[in-house]
Amino acid sequence: MATVVGVLTIGSFALVQVFERQQLQQIDRRLTGASQTIEAAIAGAASMPAGAAGTAGQALVQVVDDDGTILFATERVRDAPAMRPVTGTDPSQPMTSAVGDLGSVRVVAIPLTENWVLYGESLQGVDEAVSGLTTVLVFGVPVLALVLGVLVWFFVGRTLRPVREAMDRERRLVADVSHELRTPLAGARALLESESRVPAEIELNRLEALAVLTRLEAMTNDLLVEARGEKPDPMRLDTLVDLDDAVLRVVDVVPARPGISVDPSAVSAGQVRGNEGDLERMVINLLTNAVRHARSTVRIELAERSGSVTLTVMDDGPGIAPDQRERAFERFTRLDDARSREDAGVGLGLPIARSVAEAHRGTIEVRDSELGGAAFVVTLPSAVALDGGRHAGGRNRSPVDPEAVPARR
Repeated sequence: MATVVGVLTIGSFALVQVFERQQLQQIDRRLTGASQTIEAAIAGAASMPAGAAGTAGQALVQVVDDDGTILFATERVRDAPAMRPVTGTDPSQPMTSAVGDLGSVRVVAIPLTENWVLYGESLQGVDEAVSGLTTVLVFGVPVLALVLGVLVWFFVGRTLRPVREAMDRERRLVADVSHELRTPLAGARALLESESRVPAEIELNRLEALAVLTRLEAMTNDLLVEARGEKPDPMRLDTLVDLDDAVLRVVDVVPARPGISVDPSAVSAGQVRGNEGDLERMVINLLTNAVRHARSTVRIELAERSGSVTLTVMDDGPGIAPDQRERAFERFTRLDDARSREDAGVGLGLPIARSVAEAHRGTIEVRDSELGGAAFVVTLPSAVALDGGRHAGGRNRSPVDPEAVPARR
């Protein structure tokens, strides 16, 4: 703020100086023109131009000798002293003099045989104009400085806000990742430091260590996906993908907790265009989330109709309250304890699923599940809709036979 006031003060001072100089230059040009006209008239080389008489009547004129004695004067300077000296100075150059009650006067000297004609113009108008400008600046500069300060604060703050938010997100990322990694690392250390000689305990420790490594691997994968950014390369989104095949592959890969069954019987054919790896990551995250919070059952449905492919992953867990459903897609967000377990992830699975769906021109939302828990519904444009029917002759597979694909437990 102080810098703004200082700059405006210096600029205002320079503006006043320039304005005053320009006013004096205009008066000097008028005086020089009048003196040339008067010299020509005195020499008999020209007559007084039209309008000069009126100007002369308003001007300040004195005729003085070399000693400064006034021989003639117009009314306004009749009782005033000589407006300027004629010796020791260059008479042809205008100069400013203080002339009694008239104040400052700009004067030029014109030779007249053995005497001098002093022709001047009052600077009262210039002084008033400069004084008015100075008054405006004195009161206007603080107001302008305040306005500029507010504008600078607003726009600079608005510009730096994303930077501060990015720094805050980075700090939260480091804190959250450190917190999430601490528990599995401590568990892995405890398992490695155990020295049991019982084969059954050794095997149990090995399985628990593998479970810890699986959790660490899932966290690492989520962090790597997040580090890539939210918008995948558009060049990688044009591959024809059989989403039903991707879903069935994911069902075989994602481990289910004991007592939890995964039912893919309602998965039917659905083709989309996109990146197969990203789409599988989306399904993995949705299925992992459902398995984590289910009480006993997870159901997956996939259908293609009306130019879109709809994927639904539902569970019979505690569900998500309507006012909390949007928060479920925020990074590093944990909802209530009912949907939080010790094996919870780093809080990036659902945000990554949403970014993948949106990158494929689709949407994802949370609804109430038919099973009583939460249902995550992904809607993507079908390949047929995107291609304008070019792939209309593609697969039209019937829904998967429940007997052919038994529920996983």
